[in-house]
Amino acid sequence: MSQCPAYDLVRTPTPGQSYTGVGQSEIAARLGLAHWERTVLSMEVGLLTPGASLDYLGPFEVRRAGSLDVRGLAGRSFAVGDGMESFVDVQIGYRFYAQGQPGEWRIDLTGGLRPCPWLLFLLQDFTAITNGATQYGQVFWSKLQPGIVYDVSPQWSVQLGGFLSVAGFNAGREIGPLAGVWYRF
Repeated sequence: MSQCPAYDLVRTPTPGQSYTGVGQSEIAARLGLAHWERTVLSMEVGLLTPGASLDYLGPFEVRRAGSLDVRGLAGRSFAVGDGMESFVDVQIGYRFYAQGQPGEWRIDLTGGLRPCPWLLFLLQDFTAITNGATQYGQVFWSKLQPGIVYDVSPQWSVQLGGFLSVAGFNAGREIGPLAGVWYRF
């Protein structure tokens, strides 16, 4: 599994730092640990690039650093109503950052519902809690990401959605659109 390169458009008021350009990319491998009828347990390890450096943007010297992400996943599929396919998954992990940046605990929750075979409604929550103080102190954020995935063919799908920060401290508020292309292999 991998995440394609991202494009960031970050706008913050002074004294914050704005940025437009290349974002993080990730490559990861997932190993299945156990599989029952409708339940799966797995482990994933991923490497994230730092994206573009933000060093040149001002006196705060904010930098992105490369990182190693290690996580476990538990997922379950089930039918809702008249047999609509659905699923939930929980991922808990830890992200180790380079350049002396404190690591983060990561908790990702996903729910999906297929009202018909070619359409998937997604609702995701992504949460991060730093392990130690950053230059801004302890950091926590939680972001909701609703979306719709349309299957164009058996291998290809397109995703449209958005994201919104719903809780946090010492972290920027995020809101914006999301578009993606999925390939099944």
